[in-house]
Amino acid sequence: MRRATFSPRRAPGVAQSDGHASRFVGRRAALSRAAGEIKHVAFSARGFTEPPLQLGAQLRYGYEQLWRAAYYRLCFGGSTRLARRWGDAVRRLEAELKSGDAPRPQSVWEAEYGKAAWRNLARLEELNRYSVIAGSIAFLKQNGSVLDVGCGEALLLSYLGENIGRYVGVDLAQAAIDRALRRHPAASFIQADAQIYVPDQCFDVIVFNEVLYYLVEPMAALVRYESRLAPGGFFIASLYEKSMRARAIRRKIGARYRSFCELRVSAHGKSWSIHMFGPKPPRRVCASLRRLLFSAKPKAPL
Repeated sequence: MRRATFSPRRAPGVAQSDGHASRFVGRRAALSRAAGEIKHVAFSARGFTEPPLQLGAQLRYGYEQLWRAAYYRLCFGGSTRLARRWGDAVRRLEAELKSGDAPRPQSVWEAEYGKAAWRNLARLEELNRYSVIAGSIAFLKQNGSVLDVGCGEALLLSYLGENIGRYVGVDLAQAAIDRALRRHPAASFIQADAQIYVPDQCFDVIVFNEVLYYLVEPMAALVRYESRLAPGGFFIASLYEKSMRARAIRRKIGARYRSFCELRVSAHGKSWSIHMFGPKPPRRVCASLRRLLFSAKPKAPL
């Protein structure tokens, strides 16, 4: 049997007659190539191609997320020129990164609902969130009217059952409305942009179930929907816990509205916060001032 021998590849520029130098340089080149291949395989296993590209991508991603977080902490919802320009830049960045908690064009929603990309909302891990929303409506506003903004396939209506009197679902994607009609043929659905849609009736409960961070101006939309709340009505909003945009929206809601209840539900490592809130009662400063000035008893003379 012929014995196998190892002959390292000769490095370029080394003469054939110089055997010792050729073997040394060849082995060093082979080791260098092997180290490069090991490094390439290690980075490829993590989803990257080359170490320099990985480092640059990580640094850029970290800077972009820091810049985005600073906007949501400092300028979100502001009306100054800086806030508007910063917000426009952040929205362009979110569109480039395809962030999961940022506004999307209608074409994206149509494509996703067309291929049933949101069927995961019907899984068991979503039971807690939907049950809390539906149970709150059934307990506080039994036989009341519900406007489901961003209804999708109307899964919430499946949980509500017969506990409500009137239901209207609104969604941007016609593909979502078609699926909702197949699920609930007798219900009322409207294809419209929630950012500019104005209902023609008042409702006891207006629900934003995982919707507010997909609106370009969520607080402006809430202000507009206030006029469509019936007396004693309230909003219900569900927001994903780990979203920096959702955290900014929660801070704005807490500053502007009266909070009735706030719950947190978790399943399979994911958490959502569910808020029930409504407009704050008007402050009667003049009446309070009159009581303060004229209700005090005069002191007896000495």
